[in-house]
Amino acid sequence: MSDLFAHKKRRARKTHRCDLCGTTIRPGDTYSHETGTADGRFLTWRNCAPCDEVISAASIDYYETDGVGVTADDAQVWAEDHPDDPVATAYIERTTSDHT
Repeated sequence: MSDLFAHKKRRARKTHRCDLCGTTIRPGDTYSHETGTADGRFLTWRNCAPCDEVISAASIDYYETDGVGVTADDAQVWAEDHPDDPVATAYIERTTSDHT
């Protein structure tokens, strides 16, 4: 079970890694930042702005499998199931890039 404490859009002041696709979030980039608890543990989640579209699309198509939101596994399955969707193909390109 997860309790979401906060969901904010932030502008990066330092380098982060997108928890969904693995690409680098560079200083100055806008990204989503979530904090909450799951199973009694405090968690932080960051994802790049392009992954917001992936999360939205995967959520609409019910690819959320664990009850706490769209995971990288959920997003990958969604993207593979939608090869003609430009958001899906861009996501797959980001996950297979060198993450720089």
